[in-house]
Amino acid sequence: MINRKLRRTTAIGPWYCTNVGNWLQAFFLAVVCREQQRYRDLCEIPVDLLREAGESEGTRYNPSSYHWAAALQDFVLHRPGLAENLTAAMELSTPERAEISDPEYLNKITFPPMNQGLALHGDYWTTGERINDIDGIVSLPLLALACLGYDTAEQNPDFHFDVESGYLPKHLLENSWYGEFPT
Repeated sequence: MINRKLRRTTAIGPWYCTNVGNWLQAFFLAVVCREQQRYRDLCEIPVDLLREAGESEGTRYNPSSYHWAAALQDFVLHRPGLAENLTAAMELSTPERAEISDPEYLNKITFPPMNQGLALHGDYWTTGERINDIDGIVSLPLLALACLGYDTAEQNPDFHFDVESGYLPKHLLENSWYGEFPT
């Protein structure tokens, strides 16, 4: 919808902005907004296409990002390969394996969604001049994973979710604003 009207556009095919970073951002936003069909559709986009299009103009992404996207796709679509992709993403995102990203950013921001996270997120964003950076208010990847956990706990009585943090907005996490705003 644009300006409250449904608009149809013509697809132009993969472009440099069809990259793994934008895919991850779109995926996490769709999960937080509980747009299940949207994040399932995103999971149908081949990771190789994200790599090819995203790097078509010379931009490089950390190799762990591709395995992380593949692991998320495997999880959502119940495909084999989750363990292998998650392991590869974790191994490639350790600071000593940093090829592109700053090792501190990898250790405290990139890697934590697959490990611990909330404490490291707070530590990273409350250090030095980053303390006033709006990017540190909420960790979108951690919020999205928490939403998946919360929703799983709502459906599966054997799964328990009991994480609270100022970095995880309560109403987004608990889905209590669902339907409040048109999408």
